[in-house]
Amino acid sequence: MESFKIITRKAYKYLNPGGILIFEVGYSQSMLVKELFCKAGFINIKLVKDLELKERVVVGALPT
Repeated sequence: MESFKIITRKAYKYLNPGGILIFEVGYSQSMLVKELFCKAGFINIKLVKDLELKERVVVGALPT
């Protein structure tokens, strides 16, 4: 979880406005990572389910 926190905090430094950050997460981590995205100011945050219908990917964009 610490890696997600570090990368999310530093994303503004490396992504252009409108840039997208995508994480593959453990099925029990999706909501925690979504909260990290929200706190970091990401928009259009989406959770993507895998074939077993578990939320496995978190996608968010930086504001433009």
